[in-house]
Amino acid sequence: DAFSSDAIPTHLLTREAFAAYLRHIAPGGVLAVHVTNRYVDLKPVVRGAAVALGLEAEHVPSFENGTGWSSDWMLLARDRALLDEEVVSAATLPPQGRADEIPWTDDWSNLFRVLKR
Repeated sequence: DAFSSDAIPTHLLTREAFAAYLRHIAPGGVLAVHVTNRYVDLKPVVRGAAVALGLEAEHVPSFENGTGWSSDWMLLARDRALLDEEVVSAATLPPQGRADEIPWTDDWSNLFRVLKR
């Protein structure tokens, strides 16, 4: 997993990278992106790529289960119905206000904008 450390592989989170991932996903498929990080909130970056490519996106958090470990994921799909399925919608958080969208490209990224406060 490229995101298992606190070093951010920005080249894997650009609009161009997501376009490449989509070329390899079957119709009806879902792209799951691991966004867990102690210092950086990657959800706005993934949402930005989703909006730029016309995809639907949902945040699927996990919570500590006593082990001290949890992970957050973003699910991206071309078809909203896939993310509205009961098993997926039960795992997502309801939207809370307008979510930020910060699309990174191969030419631009800004870690300062996504630092956690």
